Amino acid sequence: MRKGNPLTRILFSVLLLGVMFYYMRQQQPVKTSLNPLPPGAPSEEGSSRFAWVPRYPGAELAGIRTQRKADQTTYGFQFEVKGDFAPVLSFYESQLQSAGFRVARKGGGEFGAALHAEDASGSHWVDITAGKAQQVSEIDVTAVVRNGF
Repeated sequence: MRKGNPLTRILFSVLLLGVMFYYMRQQQPVKTSLNPLPPGAPSEEGSSRFAWVPRYPGAELAGIRTQRKADQTTYGFQFEVKGDFAPVLSFYESQLQSAGFRVARKGGGEFGAALHAEDASGSHWVDITAGKAQQVSEIDVTAVVRNGF
């Protein structure tokens, strides 16, 4: 049989429960909006803060990721298309230029190419890499927003 002050044991139990609750709360994803996601939105970030990132028609997104740092938030995803990647890069180049982004292509060989686009303020940019793999092209899109914009 344990001896000790019952009040001390109760306080210790409450403290232990508080620590467990805090730890469990830290492990849950942070919601940025109480509104439900619109149909087709790849993630909560993609539905609001990264709505400026064009979505290639018919693409089934995979590897969706969001990373927050003190000075920026990064959002990315991947998808595959049948055949060549050139139409995908042309789509992104056209969409981003019409939105006011400065766009530069890098590479352009038959096995891979990249595209970098940045807005005039330097607060939003996107990097797209494309590579050919047998009968499909693999596309990776990474978008960045400087925090505070």
